[in-house]
Amino acid sequence: MPIGNGKLGALVYGNPNDDAIHLYDLTFWTSMPVDSTMDANAHEWIPKTRKALFAENYPLADSLQKHVQEPDSQFHQPLGTLRVRDLSQAPCENYHRELDLDSSLVKINYQKDGIRYTREYFASYPDKLIALRIKADKPGGINCEINLTAQVPHSVKASQAQLTLTGHAVGDPKESIHYCGIVRTFHEGGHMSVSGSTLTLRGANTLTLYFINETSFNGYDKHPVKEGARYLEKAMDEAWHVQNDSYENFRERHIADYRRHYDRLRLHLEETGEKTDLPTDKRLKEYTDKNANDTYLETQIVGLKPGVNKIH
Repeated sequence: MPIGNGKLGALVYGNPNDDAIHLYDLTFWTSMPVDSTMDANAHEWIPKTRKALFAENYPLADSLQKHVQEPDSQFHQPLGTLRVRDLSQAPCENYHRELDLDSSLVKINYQKDGIRYTREYFASYPDKLIALRIKADKPGGINCEINLTAQVPHSVKASQAQLTLTGHAVGDPKESIHYCGIVRTFHEGGHMSVSGSTLTLRGANTLTLYFINETSFNGYDKHPVKEGARYLEKAMDEAWHVQNDSYENFRERHIADYRRHYDRLRLHLEETGEKTDLPTDKRLKEYTDKNANDTYLETQIVGLKPGVNKIH
């Protein structure tokens, strides 16, 4: 399930035994300043390309259109993956997850080994962070390993209660955007230890994780290394910030900021019939396979007035 704050984003997979959270930053890409005049005469090749096309000389047209193209495009890069691995690999029961669009919260709950677990995730714009809280309804129920990995060139350092991920976009490190991502952890009860690049927590009641990230991107016209932003200092400052506030305050500010935009429009969907608890995928399947009437689904997806049309 996706969450994001306009700059930081994450995909939450929600596996109770091995939760993977893929992390992204809008400013992390294979970027360098581009010469804005490199294709100043590209338009001159378009009439020649058209002429070759109309003459059905496709090999010539293909060769001519290359003069209109710029060098290979630049690509956004994945920051990395935050993993929370449960030390108990027992099967879970009564698993439920949801993305609450009224508050932009991902919520997951399930049972394992007789313990009820809840997880909550959000991406805050005001506080520039991604948050995850895990709670157990019995003392000492949280036992897990926490680590960070990445597909781009990187290194990970673990210290007490913190993981620090540094790296750069694919390419020459002297010409690439660099980044620093930090996971700060807080727990109630239990004990946390460090081994290599992994944090291990045993016997906790609650675990809270905050992820922050900064890159050296300093504008489209600035070299990411020679003129790059002071990303290391900014990341460290933001990591220090999370120590001086509470999860409840971060959550409250996030919801207030989100609703300031989201609540500008409200759509009331009047539910009727016996499908209240039927998941959307099953409702869609019935709608298409059985040609079932479902005015609630029609309104929800495309805003059709009941009885006016069908979804095709």
